[in-house]
Amino acid sequence: MSLGAYPEVSLREARLARNESRALLAAQINPQRERKRRRQTADLAEKHSFQLIF
Repeated sequence: MSLGAYPEVSLREARLARNESRALLAAQINPQRERKRRRQTADLAEKHSFQLIF
């Protein structure tokens, strides 16, 4: 699983993402699927906002 390219993602951010992934694995949750689900949720929220209506 990729956490991002080095200059764009700092070592500190990569370590935090690694720790989050490990915590998800400990809870029997696939980190890649969870990441995809979060992105889809954010995309849906953006597409269905009131700003687009007005």
